Amino acid sequence: MHVAKFHLVRAYLEGQGVFVAGGLMSPGHDIHVVLKLAEKAIPVADRVAMCRMACQGESWLGVSTWECHQQGFVDFPSVTRNHRKYFDEKFPEHHIRVVYICGADLAIKCRLGRPTMEGNTARGASSP
Repeated sequence: MHVAKFHLVRAYLEGQGVFVAGGLMSPGHDIHVVLKLAEKAIPVADRVAMCRMACQGESWLGVSTWECHQQGFVDFPSVTRNHRKYFDEKFPEHHIRVVYICGADLAIKCRLGRPTMEGNTARGASSP
């Protein structure tokens, strides 16, 4: 399901003329997952392994563990800034735009309203 969302957003952005270099799955922090799923929450190590397995065969997708290994819950702007900083340092000659893809539950929690796509970025989740 998550990989399908990446493909959907990639197709949309490319349809808008945006080159998509890749995507990173970023498993959420245990605090967010436990609040959301209670006793059904899957431990972080297992979620990371599941993300890695889901990305197998997807040369453009990878997994970032930065978010899930922070001291506490980290909201999407911080995750987006962290990944942008990483790419800015690794590829200083390129301007890389980071777009955060999330489910409706997190979009509502972050008061983004109904998740939609506008222009060439996900509303409220783009980091220039």
